[in-house]
Amino acid sequence: MNNLLGIEKFEEVYDELKEKMAEKLWIELINANRTGTMEEYVIHLNLDELCKKKKKSILVLGYSQMSKADIRNLCALYDYEKIEILKTEEELKQFDCSTLKNNSYSTVIIGEAPHKLRNIKGSNNNLWREVEQHPDIYKNCYLAKSGEIIHLTKNSIDNVLQSIQLQN
Repeated sequence: MNNLLGIEKFEEVYDELKEKMAEKLWIELINANRTGTMEEYVIHLNLDELCKKKKKSILVLGYSQMSKADIRNLCALYDYEKIEILKTEEELKQFDCSTLKNNSYSTVIIGEAPHKLRNIKGSNNNLWREVEQHPDIYKNCYLAKSGEIIHLTKNSIDNVLQSIQLQN
């Protein structure tokens, strides 16, 4: 006996099941929401990625007179949850700049930094020139400027974060 359905019969069964399943799912979602168990129910359906809000991450890279705590607090005002700050000469020289190419950060803010950093090629080994010349490679990377001067200050960081917020 052949258990395979022909295309027409399959489509008929599929349409009927789809309607019934959608109805049942709707009722179960309403109940889960009313009882405060929505997250558990969605996890049960193996669709938990729908409930997870992607955490915004930021890397602030460069010399600054601001303390790390002040930078962290400023970024937190813009709902960044994962905040990484590299501002000392030692931290900057140890940082592998190749990780900025097609990076996974929501935002990277770059200020003044040493000219020769690890794994930065071209543009005389200058990170900010590389970012300016290759925005397609250095996605989500922004230069913090005060006027035309690249500089990490409260205003320059705030300006970058405001412009990103306006774009979204």
